[in-house]
Amino acid sequence: QHLHRDDAEAVRINVCLFVERPFDLRLHLRGTEFQLKVWQSLLKIPAGKTISYGKLAEKLGMGRQGARAVGGALAANRLAIVIPCHRVLPASDGIGGFRWGAGIKRELLDRERLSEAAPARVAA
Repeated sequence: QHLHRDDAEAVRINVCLFVERPFDLRLHLRGTEFQLKVWQSLLKIPAGKTISYGKLAEKLGMGRQGARAVGGALAANRLAIVIPCHRVLPASDGIGGFRWGAGIKRELLDRERLSEAAPARVAA
């Protein structure tokens, strides 16, 4: 039996762990002050919801012209599922960039939307 890399399966596992069954996780992140500020703001975007790069820049007090700087901070995010940069989209139609590709970004958003739409399960 041969081992092979399966990024899609890795994403599914991470979504299950960090999105569908969230728990408190303490992180020690390393980045510039600006990157940390952007990453912190990502944690406030609910699962299944999205925001544009420009709108996020506005929320950070930069105006829409800060969209590129926000995109740069997202590109530096090494914990892209835990710190959900996939929830940020271009203002124009499209999915935008993502470290693991547009297909994985779409899949993450679809899974979150399905998870949010599903009725809550109550343990018996």
